[in-house]
Amino acid sequence: MMELSPRLSMIEALIDGTARCFGDVGTDHAHLPISCIQHGRCQTAIASDINPGPLARAEQNIRVHGLSKQIELRLCPGLSGYKAGECDWTAICGMGGHLICDILGVALQAGTVAIGQSFVISPHTNEEQVRRFLYENGFRVLRENACEDAGHIYLGIACVYDGVVREITDVDAMVGRSNILPACYYANLLRKARKRLSGLASGSKPDCGEAAFLHDVIRKVESL
Repeated sequence: MMELSPRLSMIEALIDGTARCFGDVGTDHAHLPISCIQHGRCQTAIASDINPGPLARAEQNIRVHGLSKQIELRLCPGLSGYKAGECDWTAICGMGGHLICDILGVALQAGTVAIGQSFVISPHTNEEQVRRFLYENGFRVLRENACEDAGHIYLGIACVYDGVVREITDVDAMVGRSNILPACYYANLLRKARKRLSGLASGSKPDCGEAAFLHDVIRKVESL
C-alpha cells in the first residue's frame, strides 16, 4: 500500500464517496491517485503534469503498484488535457494560490469544468485569494481541513462547481467559514497576523486600513 505524507493524507480524506474517475493535476510521483485507488476512493484515475520528468516518476510508481490499467498519464498544463466532467473529483494541490486560480480560471473560460464536478484544492500560498476565487466564480465550498507536515501548515479545501456566484468578506477569505479547522491552522494564522501588525507598527507610515483588517482577523480567530 502507498504510504502518504500527512499533507496528502489530509487531502485524500477530503474526497467524499467513491469517484468513477479521479484527476490529479501536477501529480509528481502519482502518490495521491495510487492511494485513492487502493483505498477505494476512485475506480480509475488520471495523473497529469506539465513536465515529462514528474510523469516518468509517476509511471514508475504506478507500474510498481500494478495500477497501469487504472491510472492514465497525461502531459498537459493545468486542466487543458481534461474534458468537462471527465473526473468526478480533481485534485489541484502542491502549488501557489495564484497558479491554482489561474488553472481554474483558464478551465472555466475553456468550458472544461462541468456543473457538479468536485475539486480538492491545497494552496501553499495565498489561501485567501483561493477562497475568494472559489466563492466569486461559482464554486461551493463543502468543507476544509488543515494539518502540520514537516513544520509547515497546509490547508485543504473540498468544493463543487455549481455556477452560483457568492460573496465573501475579506476576513472570511482569510480565516475560512465552512467549518472549524484544527488548532494548528489558527495558531499559524494568528502568528502571521501579529507579525504583520508588528511590521506595520514599526513603519514610518502605518497602514491604518490593513491594521484594522488584521485586528478583525485576530478577533475572529480568537472567537472560534
